[in-house]
Amino acid sequence: MSDNNQSGRFYSLQEVSAQCGLAPYILRYWELHFPELTADDSKPKHMYNASDISLINRIKTLLYVEHLTIEQAKGRLKQEMAFPVDYSGKAKEAETVEAKAEPQQAAPVQEVTPEPQVGVASEVVAPSPEVVEPVQESAPETVKSEETAHTAAESDAMPMDEIHRAAAAELANLRGEVQSLQSQLAEERQKTASAQELLSAEVAKVLETSQALQAKTDELAQVNQALVAARAQLAQLNEELTAARGELASKQSELATALQYSATNESARAAAFDRLEAENALLRGKVSNFVNQLKDLSAVLTKTK
Repeated sequence: MSDNNQSGRFYSLQEVSAQCGLAPYILRYWELHFPELTADDSKPKHMYNASDISLINRIKTLLYVEHLTIEQAKGRLKQEMAFPVDYSGKAKEAETVEAKAEPQQAAPVQEVTPEPQVGVASEVVAPSPEVVEPVQESAPETVKSEETAHTAAESDAMPMDEIHRAAAAELANLRGEVQSLQSQLAEERQKTASAQELLSAEVAKVLETSQALQAKTDELAQVNQALVAARAQLAQLNEELTAARGELASKQSELATALQYSATNESARAAAFDRLEAENALLRGKVSNFVNQLKDLSAVLTKTK
């Protein structure tokens, strides 16, 4: 038994085309005229099961063997589907009936009439090509006769204009798919270009921020250098102030000693007092000068910060 009878298996358009000896565009053309091939929504698009293959073989027999038109074949199928028949499920029974019919070639063929399927049983017993399906294991003579009938009756069953229309419909379908893919590709390219523009803008922002950060870093280094120089100058001024304070303390000590001796010698005390006053004024001037320098240095440090 052929693997077409396996339950749950689906066959592609190319597989069915090879098994049934039909061009793919003919199968698609039949899908337009025979809705029974596409009535099952549970199967994938352009996929076929064993029942579909049996139905295709039945349509092929009606068109290429019995030489019916498409409208006549559609009417015949409607009549037969009023009493559903599984054309692919009883290969062994058909072989047994054919084996019994071969020795009785000299005698007239008797019609076998099972009760629910009278018309179909008579077709099985009669040596007609309708019973032998290409999907099953059939005799080579029957297959050869069906291929010859397919070639001879193709022009009768499907005129050239219908074939051209089917091919044009298939070509239009393919062109639509190509246009859809091209639209998707253009959309993806536009998205990529937008992403590249956004990335370029972000890179420019990062570069600008890096340059600004480098400028601030250089400015901070210059401020640090100025601060170091100001601190060195402040330390030097502090040393000079300390030395001036020590000298002032020494002079004050000398002044105190001179005041002690001035009690006995008024004139000497006055002279010494004047001299000390002059020195004191000189020292005060130095101290005032140091204070002004410290103020100037403090102002410089304030501006640097």
